[in-house]
Amino acid sequence: MQKINCVTVSGTATSATAVHVVVPEYQKAKIVIRRFSALGNDAAAAVSWWIPRAGMSFNLYEEIESADTTINVPVDVVGGHVVKGHTLTTNDKILLPTSAGWKVLAISNVANVSGKAYCACTVAAVGADIPANTKAYILRAADCISGVPAIGAAQVTVEDLLSGDSGAPVIAELVATTNKSALGCIFAEYWF
Repeated sequence: MQKINCVTVSGTATSATAVHVVVPEYQKAKIVIRRFSALGNDAAAAVSWWIPRAGMSFNLYEEIESADTTINVPVDVVGGHVVKGHTLTTNDKILLPTSAGWKVLAISNVANVSGKAYCACTVAAVGADIPANTKAYILRAADCISGVPAIGAAQVTVEDLLSGDSGAPVIAELVATTNKSALGCIFAEYWF
C-alpha cells in the first residue's frame, strides 16, 4: 500500500448533543486514523466512531430540500425495508454530504412503500438542499465503535487507532455534558 495524502480534523462538544467530526473520503482511498487526541473536563466526555461501509452507500432518488424529513432509501425487494441484506431499523443512521458539511441523521421511523423499490425513512429536517444522485451512506448500529478510547476528565492520545473502508469517510461522534466539553483532534492518512 502507498500513502497518498493526509488530513487533520477536529471538533468540540459542549453538551450531550453529539458533534460529528468527519474525516472525508478521498479518491476511494482507505482512511487510517494515525493519531487521535482528546481532552475532556468531565466524566461524561466520550467519543464513538462510525465506520461507514462503501457497500452500504446509495444514491438519493430525488432532491432533498432543507425542510424535508423523509429520505427514500433503495431496498432489495419492492415494498420492503431490507437494504443490501440489512434490515433498516431506528438504531441505524443516514450519513449525507451537504453544502455545510456532512450530516448524520438518526432514523426515527422506517416505512415500507407498497409497490416501490424504496422505503421511507423519517429523519430530522436535513437543513440543506441536496441534489438527486448524491451519494449517501447507511450507518448500521454494528458500524459503531463506542467509548474507544475512554476520555472522561482526562487527556488521551492513541496512535494507529483504526481504519475505515476504502472509498468511505470515518466519523468521530463527540459528546460531553452541559457546561463541560470534549475536544477531539484526528490525524488521518489516505492509503491505496
